[in-house]
Amino acid sequence: MGILSKAAAIIAPTPHKVTQYIDIFDASGKRVTSLPVTQGASVDDVLAEAKEKYPENTAVATEIADHRLYSSNGYTYDFETQKPKAPPEPTAEELQAQALAELDAEYQAKFDELDDQIMKAAALKNTEMQDALINDRTALAAEYAEKRGNL
Repeated sequence: MGILSKAAAIIAPTPHKVTQYIDIFDASGKRVTSLPVTQGASVDDVLAEAKEKYPENTAVATEIADHRLYSSNGYTYDFETQKPKAPPEPTAEELQAQALAELDAEYQAKFDELDDQIMKAAALKNTEMQDALINDRTALAAEYAEKRGNL
């Protein structure tokens, strides 16, 4: 096979290109899994296969764009409209919990670093450095408490 033939084979469309998906949903509309419908395959055949494999769930033929919403954007299947349903907006409590978790993680890393430095200073018996680091840690704790209180 010549170089041009190899290049043509690489860039030519594959014979098994996905044209649609059969998405499988639980009773709440959450996607459980999916089966691809490829060129040359019948949507009805893949749908029948899905219904046989997942009899307790709902199998729906979906376009690729809708499948992407279900598989990576948190959308659920709306049984009434038979369309993707956007995930609910986070509540104020959920947003606050997320902000607190991010703040906690940020400051935990800072505390860990200072604690390591304090331990090194103590191991070296450098009390001046140790006292300065403990003062830094105390100031950091106050800053952390203030920021956490503002959330």
